[in-house]
Amino acid sequence: MQTNLCRRAFASGASLAALATPVVAFPTLAAVNASPDHELLVLGAQLDRAHDEVEAASDAFAVAQKRVLDQEMIEADDYFEAARQFVANHPLLRDLARHRDESWGQYDALAAQIVGIPAQTLAGLVVKAKVVQHSWPTCFISPAQDLDGPDERHLRHLVDELVRIASA
Repeated sequence: MQTNLCRRAFASGASLAALATPVVAFPTLAAVNASPDHELLVLGAQLDRAHDEVEAASDAFAVAQKRVLDQEMIEADDYFEAARQFVANHPLLRDLARHRDESWGQYDALAAQIVGIPAQTLAGLVVKAKVVQHSWPTCFISPAQDLDGPDERHLRHLVDELVRIASA
């Protein structure tokens, strides 16, 4: 659950557009239909669309929130609780936050399905790698040598190599 909180906190404050994902050649419709990982490949395409929606919803919320907060400074001992209450009482921010949270809910449901299906091909593993990339965006934005700990570097190298081999 820590992962979701980190991912959501990052996405609500900054765009995930900087997520450096190498370009992978997409299979043809016939190849997708013939693949043992057909279900994973279809869910992967849906995940891409859901991730785009999450980014757009998170960015829209962040822009509106910044505009409103720039006008009205929040001073409180518990800034996050004050900000949560402020959003709840501001109709535009409340609606944007609701849309962002619904988008994350759809994304999380797809990600859970993907994680629950065993991959049988390299293409299926790449779909699972996308879930990892989206779940730990900070691990994939910076160069691997700049990451804080060995766990992040190992994860980064594994996913980078998987995507590199799949795109060859």
